[in-house]
Amino acid sequence: MRGGPSYDEINAQFQSDSAWIKSAQGKLAMAEFLRTVDVSMVQNMPQRDLDSSVLRRLPTASPEAVRMLSTMLCFPLTLGQAVDELFPSGHEALSRLNVLIVGARAESSLPTQWWREMLVAFHSQMPKQLNLRFLGPGIQPNPSLAKAGLRIDHATSSIAFTHCLTSRSTDPISSHDTLPLHDHPELNSLLRWTDLFVLFNPGFGSVTLKERWQPSIKALLETRKPVLCTAHGDDDLRNDMTELCERIAPQMDDQHLGDSLHFLIKARPNPYASLSPRVHDKPCGTDKEVVLTNKYIYAFHAK
Repeated sequence: MRGGPSYDEINAQFQSDSAWIKSAQGKLAMAEFLRTVDVSMVQNMPQRDLDSSVLRRLPTASPEAVRMLSTMLCFPLTLGQAVDELFPSGHEALSRLNVLIVGARAESSLPTQWWREMLVAFHSQMPKQLNLRFLGPGIQPNPSLAKAGLRIDHATSSIAFTHCLTSRSTDPISSHDTLPLHDHPELNSLLRWTDLFVLFNPGFGSVTLKERWQPSIKALLETRKPVLCTAHGDDDLRNDMTELCERIAPQMDDQHLGDSLHFLIKARPNPYASLSPRVHDKPCGTDKEVVLTNKYIYAFHAK
């Protein structure tokens, strides 16, 4: 039997938090948080978790502020953490790292200044230039991404950070970028351009989504490039891993070697998961579960 708050209490909390973020107090807290990214904080984070990331920047943050800030920070911090781990210092891709976010939804609406928060998650060398592109039927209009890009400059007496964050997505969105990856007319050029594919909470193992996702997952595997994925709950992770390891990957094993996947990051809880719980209806019936955006993280490529 599930413990903790009831589903009604979780829904009520989320509605209250959503009202708070639209209030004058909420807008002020957001603006205060975004004002700076302190280099000493980036270099000397005592631990990797989203709660401490917020409270070190905004010590007076209320529980509502921490939860709602986490709903936005969980995307850039999760990506920053993975880039830091997958592309260590000296990696050739760090001169220019191209990231394609496939199946983008809520994350595509984040204003560009939120993506600079990736700096907090870097503990080794950062890319000199980072290019983001969003793709998928759920992509959302984002006026901030129509600009040339966000330039991030941080300097201390001993070290200087100069990084560009750009996006090829514009507002209004190209009709092609609202297509599934495997239906995109520039599929081959997109696959060549990308150094890291990212799928935030894709749910490609869900009974309602697996048929739509399978051609795109196969296309990603054929590149042999890293694919970063997250899952929002235990069932979500289990379904995605089953679909990936038992159904899709074996189809790529044309030499019958028996193991066509290599996990660069084994599935684990994500320290930068959202702290705002949601009640999710399971697709198979009337059952429900409590989920957290980006609760789990893993990365892989085809051998």
